[in-house]
Amino acid sequence: MRLKLAQTLALATLLAILSGVAVAGSVQVGLLGSSSYDDLICGVDVPLSAPNGPTSCGSAKFANCSDCQDVAVRNQSKSPVKLHIKIIGAGFAQPCRGGAFGGFMKCASGKSVTIGSGDDCGDSLDPGKSCTQSIEFCPDKAGESQGEVRVSVTARSAPPKLTVFYFSGSGDYPPELAAADEARRGQLERLMKIPYVAKVELDTENHDIAINVEVTEDDKIEQVRRVVAPKIGGYRTEVTTYSPVGCGL
Repeated sequence: MRLKLAQTLALATLLAILSGVAVAGSVQVGLLGSSSYDDLICGVDVPLSAPNGPTSCGSAKFANCSDCQDVAVRNQSKSPVKLHIKIIGAGFAQPCRGGAFGGFMKCASGKSVTIGSGDDCGDSLDPGKSCTQSIEFCPDKAGESQGEVRVSVTARSAPPKLTVFYFSGSGDYPPELAAADEARRGQLERLMKIPYVAKVELDTENHDIAINVEVTEDDKIEQVRRVVAPKIGGYRTEVTTYSPVGCGL
């Protein structure tokens, strides 16, 4: 009796493990080609790539951005899955949406589908659905930058399955701006150790190049100004209030 019960439990455990693997295996994660978005949303089984090395987001000029390839998740299982997507690396981020948007698109099959912000990946993905995660590169320095996107998929009671994509981008700065950026980075560690300093970036708004030291509190500006040199690498410094940059701000 005990042997039969043990065999039954072992078989049930094996089936549970196999079920979890099958469900996890039918969730595809990859990079989406620039011309494949419409097909993906229409339910076409478009190929998703999984490059071994970094994928280039191209180059972007100072204060501008370039688009990276979208990350796509396709749930071909019969159960919803949990998603957790994390973008890592200075300059790499999810683009801000300018408000809710959407519309209808007619697929080659003749059916109409809704498109828009609802196609973005959230915390979960229902069976038979696909979603995309857009990434853009907005350089915070001259030269090459590296980033990555980590996609964790959890199906039923199976352990999370992690997929990592690597990206690269290049900050295209003119020579004088690149020199100012080198001066900024040379003092960045020291400046960031000053109390109340939240960010140090280049400022070109007044038709010259300045190194802007941003502080978290208005009443600490003078305190910080007293310990920041008037010039760094020959470039004027300024101390202003920190202005967070992000979606919804």
